[in-house]
Amino acid sequence: MSSSQVPLVTLNSGYRIPQIGLGVYELPEREQCKQVVRDALDEGYRLIDSAQFYQNERYVGEAVKESGIPREQVFVTTKVYRGFNDKQELLANIQKSLDELDLEYIDLFLMHSPLCGKEQRISTWRLLNEIVKEKGAKRPIRAIGLSNFGVEHLRQLADAGLPSPDVNQIELHPHLQQHEIVDYCKQHNIHLQAYCPLMRGPGSKQSLGEGADWARMPNMGWNATSLKEIASKVPFEEYSSSTTSLVNPERVLAPAEG
Repeated sequence: MSSSQVPLVTLNSGYRIPQIGLGVYELPEREQCKQVVRDALDEGYRLIDSAQFYQNERYVGEAVKESGIPREQVFVTTKVYRGFNDKQELLANIQKSLDELDLEYIDLFLMHSPLCGKEQRISTWRLLNEIVKEKGAKRPIRAIGLSNFGVEHLRQLADAGLPSPDVNQIELHPHLQQHEIVDYCKQHNIHLQAYCPLMRGPGSKQSLGEGADWARMPNMGWNATSLKEIASKVPFEEYSSSTTSLVNPERVLAPAEG
């Protein structure tokens, strides 16, 4: 897969995001994380998805810089896990990610979870909208969105008079289709980004949302052949974009081959 073969999708803000990307969850070791990111970039991936919670922003930034690919050609996502009521505290948190990544800006900054509670969900989202609208070449973030937000969470933001997110990133795959939130995002023109579109490996016991019992099914066949079979069943046309977390460099190719 070359980078020119990865379609770009335009967000509500006008910012463009690659339709396929690599997530780096559960890659806390420096060399392993950097190797996987480098391999992905070499194979044409141009979206790398990290988070403060993953504790590997620094390694992602190093790999992006060492790749030699112009910064504007690599779309970098990261996420904040907690909520904020104070704009300066949130700006300091964003700067912390910028320092870790050692990049001048973040392409997409997500609220990682709705678990901070209704008040802070609303206040954090309001503050992020203020920050992303600031003018100037040194804007710290270019687009904003949410992760793991359900229908009720999104309705609360709408009821507070706040704009819809550019992105809502949720776990989606053939065994976890989450029709309610998918339909809501489509109806409200929210870019839906699937994580784990090829499902989770046998080493992961965590899966979110309805239908998570798939993770306990025997003989899931987590190998290159079955990954291609799974990929062939993923309704990518239903998802605006997707990020796949694959630790084995051999499996970095799976989304393209599927």
